[in-house]
Amino acid sequence: MRSFYDWLRGHPLVVDSMLALLVLLLGLSVFGVGLISVPGRLLFVAALCVPVAVRRRYPVGAFAAVIVVGGLEVLLLPRPFGSDLAVIVMLYTLAAYRPRRISLAGLAICLGGSAVAIAKWTPEHTIHSLYTLGATAAVFAGPALLAWLLGDSMQWRRGYYRGLEERAARLERERDAQAQIAAAAERARIARELHDVVAHNVSVMVVQADGAAFALETSPEKARQALTAISRTGRQALAEMRDLLGVLRTADGSGAELAPQPGVEQLAGLLEQPGPLGCPSRSPSRACRGRSPGARR
Repeated sequence: MRSFYDWLRGHPLVVDSMLALLVLLLGLSVFGVGLISVPGRLLFVAALCVPVAVRRRYPVGAFAAVIVVGGLEVLLLPRPFGSDLAVIVMLYTLAAYRPRRISLAGLAICLGGSAVAIAKWTPEHTIHSLYTLGATAAVFAGPALLAWLLGDSMQWRRGYYRGLEERAARLERERDAQAQIAAAAERARIARELHDVVAHNVSVMVVQADGAAFALETSPEKARQALTAISRTGRQALAEMRDLLGVLRTADGSGAELAPQPGVEQLAGLLEQPGPLGCPSRSPSRACRGRSPGARR
């Protein structure tokens, strides 16, 4: 059912043609009454139906055409007939698809035409009280007022929905912009972490290399341990750099196995990392401190 409504919304000419057919049937239903000749009645009915079929494409022009035909009807016919529904439909269309100042002018024209129709089609002896005059005015002018109110309400609702759609589109654009900003900030953070990884590991490797060069002749075993630590530190640096670069290559960072930045709870593990000559960085051993390049200097 929703697809059917969407199809009708996408083909307004079909819906308006069906409405024009309804106006045509209402006009043909009074052919036996004998208002005017058959060709004249056909001409009036056709002149009221055609503008209804193109009412949404040309709201102002179609309304003007219907008003002209309605004025001729008031002047030439002794009473209204069913196709006059076209005037109500066109007033609704004018209020629904054009600015309020234009629709108010159309409403004033319809109310003025209703007053002329009351004076022309209502015998004077039938209007003998204020109640009868009010009932007659309600019959002629009430549908016009109701059509204008419905059309104006429809235009307000359409503008409200259009505003909601524009707001949703604006929020979507802002969300995309915020996502891009967050992605750029995340990439900048990863770049800083990459710099920290390289700087830390290269510093450790330089210190280990200095210690290995210093202890190469006096303590070959310690030099071998320092070289092993250099190799392990280099492999660890390469692995961390590979993970970080993998995050930079992917759009959302998925698929990269990353650990959070070390905090206070990981401080003990960081201190256990080997210092110069393979000694823990927090080792209180005098031998480790004594064999460090800084201590010997």
